[in-house]
Amino acid sequence: EGVGTSVNGCLRLWPHLVKADGHFVAKLVRDGDERPAEPKNIVDKELPKLVKKLADEIGALPDWVRSARLMRFGDYVHAVPGACPDLKGIRIAKPGLTLMRVGRSHVEPMKPLALAAGMTFKRTVDLSEADAKRFLDRETIDISAPDGRTAVCCLGLPIGWAKVVDNKLKPGK
Repeated sequence: EGVGTSVNGCLRLWPHLVKADGHFVAKLVRDGDERPAEPKNIVDKELPKLVKKLADEIGALPDWVRSARLMRFGDYVHAVPGACPDLKGIRIAKPGLTLMRVGRSHVEPMKPLALAAGMTFKRTVDLSEADAKRFLDRETIDISAPDGRTAVCCLGLPIGWAKVVDNKLKPGK
């Protein structure tokens, strides 16, 4: 309401009218029969196991993760907001917030989850600004901390995940 009218399936949202960033929206129509690759939904029985395994390793997950629809693209699991329309037939890079990478016998939390609001971490390490830069440059850092998956923070704000092994902080992905 009040943002403008669609012309030929296109709409401009002007920042001074919507009190937000400006956007351009266009409805695209595909020619031909080629179908894009579709995301695979995780089989329902796998969802609780993967989410529990992730929570056991890193700490309590926010409520919005438990209420989100989970989608799996290859080895990665994404939380898709409940209000997101059906993505069937649409080629997309990421359908939502990347939560974890699933391996054969493990799950690895991904950086977007660390940066998302509402996390209660099981283990954290607060780095100095100099060490945080080294961490972001993917350097291993000597640190005195218990072994395991750890949320890495700088000035109290999360910046990613690492694994602590033998007092060495090894950056995750």
